[in-house]
Amino acid sequence: MELEAVPPYNYLRFTSARPGDAEFYAALMGRIGYDRADKAEFAEAAREIVPADQVLDVGSGSGNFSVPCAGVYHGIDTNPAAVEVGRNAGRNVHLGVALDQAPNAYDVVTLFQVLEHVDDPRNLLRACVRSLRTGGRLIVSTPDKEGFMGYVTNEILNYPPHHMTWWSAASLCALIQDCGCEVSSVWHEPLRRDHLRAAISALLWPRNEEHLTESVRFRVMELGAKFLARMAGGKWKQVPFVRGHSVMVVARKAPSAAW
Repeated sequence: MELEAVPPYNYLRFTSARPGDAEFYAALMGRIGYDRADKAEFAEAAREIVPADQVLDVGSGSGNFSVPCAGVYHGIDTNPAAVEVGRNAGRNVHLGVALDQAPNAYDVVTLFQVLEHVDDPRNLLRACVRSLRTGGRLIVSTPDKEGFMGYVTNEILNYPPHHMTWWSAASLCALIQDCGCEVSSVWHEPLRRDHLRAAISALLWPRNEEHLTESVRFRVMELGAKFLARMAGGKWKQVPFVRGHSVMVVARKAPSAAW
């Protein structure tokens, strides 16, 4: 697999790769708690929403964003296991895809950590914008390739079948604008403490073209990164010179976005 730039947006896409299916994500959710409730972008996105808003959360998982979301929440996902967890918790989540949603039906559409998992990000985003009312807000977050995630060696979850594409703020804004929205703000996640070891690894041993290694030198470096992270973790709530995991863009649907 190789990374190639996709014009005119210049996000990076893996060639000759297929995305994970519902069975893959059900297993991932069970193994590592993939469907997290403490995503930093949830609190930031919730600031954009008022109680009267009709909110569509695309790729909702079990509907964790329904907790901080002040609006009328509707979650859709393609993973039956995640939907079942959400419905058992009393959340308004259903099996569904963006393309099947009614046009001009929502005040806010969110995609938290979704765009990087699909083969055709543009078609997905256009479907989401179609379901927005004019002036409605589109909120999209992805892993930030200009943060530590873009440099970590052996970060297997940053590769297919999990991540099909890599995004920067610039590439995300370019696609969102092409889909008929005007960017309002860009937010970069501060580095979380539980990501400190990976960020130190990226500084000490930035990934090369192979992305993966099993060398003894790398394993020694990893031990050193763990030690440094443990030492620094008690002193720093945030690391000022390294970006965190995600970038999030908030945009508004323009009157010209009609399809």
